[in-house]
Amino acid sequence: MLTGAWIFYETAVFKKSRVRIEVYLKNTIHGFIALVALAASCFGYWAIYENKELIGKEHFTSYHGQVGIASLAMIFVNQLLGAAAHYLKISAARKAHRMFSFLILSCFCAALSLGLWSGWADHNLHWILRYSGTTLATVPILMWL
Repeated sequence: MLTGAWIFYETAVFKKSRVRIEVYLKNTIHGFIALVALAASCFGYWAIYENKELIGKEHFTSYHGQVGIASLAMIFVNQLLGAAAHYLKISAARKAHRMFSFLILSCFCAALSLGLWSGWADHNLHWILRYSGTTLATVPILMWL
């Protein structure tokens, strides 16, 4: 899920404002990258779910898991808003898509930070990685301000 959220969604969001090409093509590329991000996030979710099934652990018992699954659900809604804005030319959907994107990115960053303070991370990651990861998770949010 981290790959989908961090790499592809970041690219979809920030590439959109830097590329100087026709608006329709730019939005199409943005939508395609967002679909790749959705696929990567769903694959990550599946891998995490299957791993928990194999070891017999409960699902969505931590804030990290709850925020993560809420983020994934919001992505599906946001994809529909983006499609409505792009293909149906609904301006309210465009504004909602933009604001919802910020909310999703914030939730993904929160899920990342919460995951870095889980029991698994406590046993498997060096403290420097945990602190630096938590700090870096706030960068995308600060870039929006």
